[in-house]
Amino acid sequence: MAELLTQLQDMINEMAQLMCNSIGVLQDTAPQCDLGSTNNEIMTEANCELFAKHIARTAKDIETLIDSFPSEGLSIEEINEQMARKDSEKAKLMRELETSVTEGEQLSKQIEQKLGLIATVQLESRPHI
Repeated sequence: MAELLTQLQDMINEMAQLMCNSIGVLQDTAPQCDLGSTNNEIMTEANCELFAKHIARTAKDIETLIDSFPSEGLSIEEINEQMARKDSEKAKLMRELETSVTEGEQLSKQIEQKLGLIATVQLESRPHI
């Protein structure tokens, strides 16, 4: 549970940092306009869209993390059981990921070997002058 709270705190700090950075950058780079109006330069400002996407993604991540917290009304034992189940699921998924990465690395090595063979054959098939 403490790990989830730490992750939530980190995400909230990231959100605050994104918002502060976006205000600073936009204040520095955005063109001036009258209060309550916009102009085409503001609407096409690349940083606006970039910061909006990052802030929206971080907000969605925060929402997803909050949804993963244990439900209210559960006893400590039930919460511990849920957390233990999630930990075992996470461990299983990590093992599957490690297996997939290992298989991917092996395939990558095989591809490199085949590409090396192809390059060798191409070099040898060139006419020698």
